[in-house]
Amino acid sequence: MSLSDKHPLFVYGSGPDPLVIIAGGLIFDTGEAERTFFYRCQDRFLTYAALLGWQTLFFAASEDHVARYQKLIRDLAARFAEISEATGLFGMKTIKEPLFVLLDVETLAVRPSQRLTARLSEAALARSVSHGVALNQISPSYARFLASLDVMFSTLGIATNWPLAQAQTDAEQAMRLQDKAAYTEMVRQAKLAEARHLPTAIINEADLRGVPDWLALTAIFKAQTSTPATSGLFLKTNRNTSGNVSARFDSAGFSDSKDALLAALSRDAAIDRETLKQKAAELAAEVAANPALCDHAFAPDVLAELVKEQALMRRDLAFLLQPDLHRGPEKSRPIGLGVSYMITDTGAQRFGLNAQMYTDAARMHFLGPYFGPEVESFCDAGMLADCAALADHIARSGYRGPINFDLILDRAGCYRFVHDCNPRLTGIFPTLAVKWGIVGDDEVSVMSSGYRGEVVLPSLAPKLTTLQAAGLLLTRAQSRGVVLLPNLSAPQGYDLHVVGYPLEEALALLAPGGAITTALGQAVMRLKL
Repeated sequence: MSLSDKHPLFVYGSGPDPLVIIAGGLIFDTGEAERTFFYRCQDRFLTYAALLGWQTLFFAASEDHVARYQKLIRDLAARFAEISEATGLFGMKTIKEPLFVLLDVETLAVRPSQRLTARLSEAALARSVSHGVALNQISPSYARFLASLDVMFSTLGIATNWPLAQAQTDAEQAMRLQDKAAYTEMVRQAKLAEARHLPTAIINEADLRGVPDWLALTAIFKAQTSTPATSGLFLKTNRNTSGNVSARFDSAGFSDSKDALLAALSRDAAIDRETLKQKAAELAAEVAANPALCDHAFAPDVLAELVKEQALMRRDLAFLLQPDLHRGPEKSRPIGLGVSYMITDTGAQRFGLNAQMYTDAARMHFLGPYFGPEVESFCDAGMLADCAALADHIARSGYRGPINFDLILDRAGCYRFVHDCNPRLTGIFPTLAVKWGIVGDDEVSVMSSGYRGEVVLPSLAPKLTTLQAAGLLLTRAQSRGVVLLPNLSAPQGYDLHVVGYPLEEALALLAPGGAITTALGQAVMRLKL
């Protein structure tokens, strides 16, 4: 049985226990991140891979980076074991050391680390490589990495037989589907769930810069959609998975919103010497804040080249213009839903239906996904049928792998597609890993509040004791409560998951002054609730 038969991943190989790479290939290839992201993104997910028993592969910048990783992973494993002993949740599961491959940030060439070479005699390692490789995201960069890894392992005497041509095809399909403008055109031509998709106009950057006022913007929107803009309009780029480059327009604040957006776009794409120097300094600060990379000194000119490459990828953008729905009236239903499918040769199978929880009405600060039995009751009539039809159409187009659609609640109480098609296993993966690896019951709810180590606990044991005394710690004997999981992304950082509570109760526990935040106290240094 292939891993894709059990979990929604891109799998290249037919064995049951392949290598697993959980990272952000599409994030890089769309220009949202630069090359150090190849190292920094993978840190977030090692604990979740451990819950599922996966053997991961990590890229490292140098042998010193590998040694730093080993030290941090020993600490991670100790914290994981401490939680396991206190709760009994993890059984025999342990943090597996990744397979370390050296990746040159300038040339993107790969070679085996000394640690990898020393482990070649391990039968389990060779078995994982021969079973294949699985990824949460596939992109052109990672398809090239797979080809390079295939050559590297063959040189080391380990046969892979990975279907690399399929990986390249999947990468091309993923890049096409993530482009919101291309997706919009696909929906229009196929006439897919037209009433559920928000009316959407597409405008390029040159035309956007030439729009003089609010009335002109609304005229463009009406000309393309035959829909008047009765209130505000929301604008986002076609190549952006996180909404970092976006703007809200209305009659009162048009000029200010436009000026702020254009300034951000200009800086994103700028490659003049002074701007690159500033961006390189900002990137150096981000690298220094990463626990595993903080001792690795990238030369300033190297960082400048990385941010220049990213800037060039942020040019020639298109923009989607849609009605602004951020002031939805309902409090009893979540403002956003996500629906996820795994598409294989046998069709599209839904594996995820979750509420998307935000800390603000503008949906700029994402709290995390919520999975629970009541989520399906939030869906309005025909919503899931429309999602299934969309997934089936994409399956017929040849795409294979996980895919996600986002929907937002409109003022009439209907969930609407917002032209966000995510051809990857999205940020719901940590929550699903908790469900699959700890809970094991689809009917038990799980809410997550981050996967980057946002909860900082310099001393873990007292907090576990406090949570347990308050009846808030999930254990083998306590069927609902908090799960804390250690994360490599932040010093003494943990991720927080709330298991077994209905949505409103979980939100109340996490709210300022709620029982969970009170129990954790001042230790919650980075969690924004």
